Amino acid sequence: MLYPNTLEEIANNINTGVEYEIALFYKLSSKPDQKSILETINTRIDKDKITSIIEQTDIQPILDALYQNGLLLHDVTFETQNDEVGPSDIVMLVADNDNNKKQIGISVKFNNSCTCNCSYHYFLTESDKRTLINELPKFATKHIESMNSLFGSPSFWFRNRKCRFSGITNEFIDLIRDKIIENWQHKSNEEKINVLATMLQTYSPIKYWVYTYKNSSIELDINPYHISNKDVNRVVLAKSAGQFIKFLLDEEVFAQMQVKFNNGILERVRNSRQIPDIVVDGIAMKYGDAFGSWNFSLRK
Repeated sequence: MLYPNTLEEIANNINTGVEYEIALFYKLSSKPDQKSILETINTRIDKDKITSIIEQTDIQPILDALYQNGLLLHDVTFETQNDEVGPSDIVMLVADNDNNKKQIGISVKFNNSCTCNCSYHYFLTESDKRTLINELPKFATKHIESMNSLFGSPSFWFRNRKCRFSGITNEFIDLIRDKIIENWQHKSNEEKINVLATMLQTYSPIKYWVYTYKNSSIELDINPYHISNKDVNRVVLAKSAGQFIKFLLDEEVFAQMQVKFNNGILERVRNSRQIPDIVVDGIAMKYGDAFGSWNFSLRK
């Protein structure tokens, strides 16, 4: 089904990974709708990539899963900008043998199992954040000393990923991880339920499946992982390699969260009207944001 704004969304959406959502929507759409969708795809700068993904896309696992559940696909809608359908990027309109109709969403992914990009407030208080930010200048200074020793002039730093992911960066991230783990131990069961429900998309308004593009295959999960409320209080958090925190239930890891800076511990300031936090050899810099976007991903 093409809503009035569907083709506009397909033409103009530049979100990361949207090309996979467009490809799957095209393959699931009716033949008449496919013509209009393809015409719109051809207006995009990444049209060749989307066309290649369409060729890779196999919808038979979806059709088979519907059939095994006594359902037939009647129509499909493109919902990548619609928060009212939870994590679903596409919504299938299906019906059973008695013509009872319902919706099943599809969350589309490429080579990842990330269920939520979350900020600090699920795990830290405002006071925690302020305390940690007060420590940031000290670590930034150590980072500068390390970068000077390793790479010389700051003009070279921002061309190298090591500038974003240095050992000093991880030392600061470690402070955050320690506080997250400490706070988790003191959360009430209700608080833990709410946090994990958000991370795992438990409260989706409609049932949804997860369709993942692998490098050379497709994976369909019709039963996304969730934790029952009675089990939540047994969930333990612990440090994992690098910047990760692992989530364990009965000593088995079911998810991990990367605690990270968005763009490194220091970011280059390019707006002359912005007041920098630090200037080194004429290069203006600001402190990075370590609280804005952490990746929570399933391990099952």
